[in-house]
Amino acid sequence: MALSYLLNQLRRLRRDERGATAVMMGLLAIPLVGFMAVGFEVSNWYMITRSMQNAADAAAVAAALNGGSTYAVEAQDVAATYGFVNGQNNVTVTVTQVTNTTLGPSNTPGPNNLFCPNLPAGAVCYNVAISGYTPLLMSQVVGYQGNANISGALQKQLAASAMATPGTQQAKLCLMALGKTQPQDIRTNGSPTANLNGCNTLSNTAAQCNGHNLGAGTSFAVGANNGCGVQQATIPQPAPDPYAYLAVNNASVLGSAGLSASHCNGNYPQETGKNKNISGGYNPPTPTWNVSAGNNFFCGDV
Repeated sequence: MALSYLLNQLRRLRRDERGATAVMMGLLAIPLVGFMAVGFEVSNWYMITRSMQNAADAAAVAAALNGGSTYAVEAQDVAATYGFVNGQNNVTVTVTQVTNTTLGPSNTPGPNNLFCPNLPAGAVCYNVAISGYTPLLMSQVVGYQGNANISGALQKQLAASAMATPGTQQAKLCLMALGKTQPQDIRTNGSPTANLNGCNTLSNTAAQCNGHNLGAGTSFAVGANNGCGVQQATIPQPAPDPYAYLAVNNASVLGSAGLSASHCNGNYPQETGKNKNISGGYNPPTPTWNVSAGNNFFCGDV
């Protein structure tokens, strides 16, 4: 009796298809959950990396626009506004000023050797690299262990970088110091009433403005650049003298003789200066007119 009942139950179970899909779903649940976990995790990584890239782009542009000695601080401040603060939450914001060199067999682009793309040797650009970590959320379901371990927690390291070069927009100058021998071609002490009304200045050596920025816009200087102008920018080499052509024999400009020291008989009267280091000292205060070969030459400060 018992055997007959057992056989009947087995025959009924063989024909019963209820729960068949549950078995299949159970088997497929593992890869399905794995795919969902990876998709969610990768999407999260993409969003964080996208934010990093936006921050790096903005920071690189800020460094290139600043161009002065504070370019790194400027770039890191901009990156911080995007939520990536250097030194906090395992975030690193590295700002590098890159000067192009000539490429060769022993000097080629690489991950640790930065170059300004599509620019000649000597060109300057600014590279900003942002890196950080994010904890693993669901990707461990499929066995992914990340690429970092911080304080025992598995992490995924993410990074982004950007490079920018200063533009070539022309800047109008109202003050040019073209000397090349003085330590500071532009130096002021106080000058509280000076007002260049936002006009730019240029020094072929260093520039130092103590107590007042002269009301200048941007101060360009080859060397150290402190206190002059609203912002400071370093230029790689001295600017040429725009009036140098007047000092050569140019018949079309000044006649056959050109302009030379002989026209002023060796005297170039200068106004009285308070800086004892002014080269040339103090000459007679009255400028003179010299006439030579039909040309009039004004000798002295105006």
